Amino acid sequence: MRNEGKLEERKEFAIRLLSKRVGRQLTEELKDKMRNADEKIIDYIEE
Repeated sequence: MRNEGKLEERKEFAIRLLSKRVGRQLTEELKDKMRNADEKIIDYIEE
């Protein structure tokens, strides 16, 4: 359960990061997809 919380924090961080990079192009639909993404995708975004 602890790892799951950490992954959720990383997902929210990745959303904020992409929001700064692409601005309005980051839609709610994309944010929802990122919230459901697996760890490999989050790792890629954070790089």
